[in-house]
Amino acid sequence: MGKQHEWISLLDTLVWMQTEFRFSIFDHQEALKNALLSCEVPARGKARHEYHGIPSHEYQRIERYITADITADDLELLTSLNTMRLKFAAGAPAFPGSFLVGSRIKSFEAVQIDRPSLEAWINSNILEHPTLKAAAKPDADYVHRATDFVKGRLEANRNMSREDARQVCAEKFPDLTGRDFERRVWKEAREALGLGRAMSPGRPKS
Repeated sequence: MGKQHEWISLLDTLVWMQTEFRFSIFDHQEALKNALLSCEVPARGKARHEYHGIPSHEYQRIERYITADITADDLELLTSLNTMRLKFAAGAPAFPGSFLVGSRIKSFEAVQIDRPSLEAWINSNILEHPTLKAAAKPDADYVHRATDFVKGRLEANRNMSREDARQVCAEKFPDLTGRDFERRVWKEAREALGLGRAMSPGRPKS
């Protein structure tokens, strides 16, 4: 008996990734593209016909169309439409089994991803890979520098609100997550100045 897949839609896949790996993956759509290009994550969809453009009634496995020369730029994910498009290089048939050299795009609708295989790929290639993991979220030094920055702003204006601090910090440190700001930067900057842990959001009343 073959492996049982747990198929979920392309849109649900991205929502699941954003929920389960909210802080450990920086760009969820790019990570999904890399997983699909690896051909280690089963995906299926209903391909549009070469001639009349009508979607097929049957699912086709998408990874069989992914060749080594296809890059992330050649893979387009229209998540809200559950649609995936593959672009092929000129000078050869557009995709395996095609005889139309001029047809450059293979489009799939009603796309579904095997969730357990994707989770296994993420665990193996992102969460356990030190280089990719470091790129996936800000490191400790980045958070420390953001804390020192907010501390300096609070020294200049001890009545600065959390929201104002969040805005100026986001401009200086765009990769800082909201969680790191709340749990570390804002808390530690205020405590370092003896201001306590919290202050109500918004501008102070005059």
